[in-house]
Order: sequence, then structure tokens, then C-alpha cells
Amino acid sequence: MKSFWLLLCLGIVLVSCNSNSSEETDEPTATESDNEIEKEFPEQITFPSHDGLEITANLYDIESEKPFIVLCHQARFNKAEYHGIAERLNELGFACMAIDQRSGGPVAEYQNETNLRAVKAGKEVDYLDAEQDIRAAVAFASEKYKIDIILWGSSYSSSLVPCVAADMDEVLAFVSFSPGDYYQPEKE
Repeated sequence: MKSFWLLLCLGIVLVSCNSNSSEETDEPTATESDNEIEKEFPEQITFPSHDGLEITANLYDIESEKPFIVLCHQARFNKAEYHGIAERLNELGFACMAIDQRSGGPVAEYQNETNLRAVKAGKEVDYLDAEQDIRAAVAFASEKYKIDIILWGSSYSSSLVPCVAADMDEVLAFVSFSPGDYYQPEKE
């Protein structure tokens, strides 16, 4: 029952974020003191996937005791899909990270850096190939924050998140928006 309410709340957040998506900004936030170096927000980070490919992500890090949310984009997109949503999740007290999966592409002026690296390295970039990136993101966030993970997927990634959640104890719950039957008969 707890997971149901959490998923319901996250669904409401998505709806409210879509109506505010035109309010995106690339300006960094103010620092806490004059002596502190201004930090880019969101912070762009990298970590390895299971095959060694470097994954790029936007980290929307705030102090929180709530579960950490890993945000996975839709087909032909990248981490920029979640700019407005991640900021809204921060307002609700959730730290989160939007990843570039190897199956994706550029949107507006934003590149999918993980996809560019994968193509350059001659790695496969189909939907199923991105599952290892999602798994690596869950493992990275769990190790870094020592807290439960909520896995959030959109389109093709929303069809992968239930599979990842079923196999990884670190995942407390998942949110799946617009899943499709992309993987028959490979995943059942």
C-alpha cells in the first residue's frame, strides 16, 4: 500500500511538471557562502556502466532522507527530458539523477553523451542494450547514498524498469510511464 501512494504522488508530480516545463533555466543556483566556489546545478557526473562505457548523468542532489530517484529517458532522448521534473522532485524533497542511456539521442541543444561514446566505441545502442546502464545507475546511486532507490522510466525505459526492479534489492519501487511491448520475446 505504501508503494501505491508513493507512485500516485510521483504521478501527480509528473503531471504538474509537464505544465511547468517552459520554466527551465540553465543558471546555477546561488552559493551558501562567499567563500564557497559556485557549484553547477544540476551537477553533471559520470560513472561506468557494467561494460565499462562511461555514463553521463545530471545529479539533482539535495539533502534528503527520502528514497533517491533514478530517472531514465524515453526513446531518442537524453537526461535533459527531466530538467523540469527533477527540479520539481527536489522541491518535494527528493534527490534524483537523470541519466543518459546508450539508446537515445540529441534533443534541442542537448546531446546524449553516453550514446555518442557508445557509437564511437562501436557498442550496440538498441533499447535492450541500455538495461545495463540503468542497472549501473541504480548500483551507483545506492552505493553513493546508502538509501533505497525509486526507478522511474519513460517509454522504452519504462518497460525495462520493472525487470531491473525485480532483480535488484536496492530498488524500493518503480514508476513506469508509457511502457510498450518492445522486447518480445527477449524479455517476458
